[in-house]
Amino acid sequence: MSVYESLAERYETIFPPCKACLGYLRDIALDLTESPSSVLRVVDIGCATGSLLRSLASEGFDCVGLEPSLAMRTRAEAAARALDPAVSRASEKAQKRGAGLIDARLRPRFLDGGMLDAEAIAGRDFDLLLCLGNTLPHLRGYDELEIFLAIGRRMLKPKGHLVLQLLNYASPDIKPGFVFPELRSDSFVFRRSYLAAAEDSALVPDAFKSRLIFHTELFDEATGMVKSDDMPLFPFTLGPILERMEKAGFERPSLRSSWDKAGFDPYSDRYLILSASPRP
Repeated sequence: MSVYESLAERYETIFPPCKACLGYLRDIALDLTESPSSVLRVVDIGCATGSLLRSLASEGFDCVGLEPSLAMRTRAEAAARALDPAVSRASEKAQKRGAGLIDARLRPRFLDGGMLDAEAIAGRDFDLLLCLGNTLPHLRGYDELEIFLAIGRRMLKPKGHLVLQLLNYASPDIKPGFVFPELRSDSFVFRRSYLAAAEDSALVPDAFKSRLIFHTELFDEATGMVKSDDMPLFPFTLGPILERMEKAGFERPSLRSSWDKAGFDPYSDRYLILSASPRP
């Protein structure tokens, strides 16, 4: 079992739900809502245990999460089933607005899928398409980025919104040798770092060439056991992302460095949030 799969049980204590992110998405939703009875459809690609979608569902959004990890999906589905009281309240609010919804529709649904099969798995006509938490660099390069953005464009309604969040790989900090802060849950310590990029050698697997190596460790202080993984990530940078978003048919995106809508400095900020609608 990979480190990522092993994290499922304690994922939300290591990565608590982000209230600022929820507020950011609420603000976008206000612009998208055409009437008081509107129910917005959201798809989150790489949703992990689905905490963000549970929060959105409890506020009346119709949510679908795609997640390739069985352990994460299983955890997400169990947490969604426990949402019934909150979902019922959201459904009552929606019914009062005239939406006529039932609980089953507002409970988040979780499907086995990722970025490149999202349209085939989840369909189209979404108001919000989310790809957060540095999921995007799991694509293998700019060719796959173009494919994903074209898929995202087709999945969105004409006035929908794409929201991407990733590390700013142009930042001087985000490079081989960068070590993230340790994260803890009970006796478990989660460590993350970037290793030197693999050399162009016949001995190096193709998946690791021209990419940063994301090294993760899950250490159990109680037992002394350590699990570790090395994952190749593609270091997408802003300029080429903007070019491919334009090619895919998106408006010029807004750029932020945090969910509180702080401005973005491409030479210093560690995080990048892009938000854009399809061009008419």
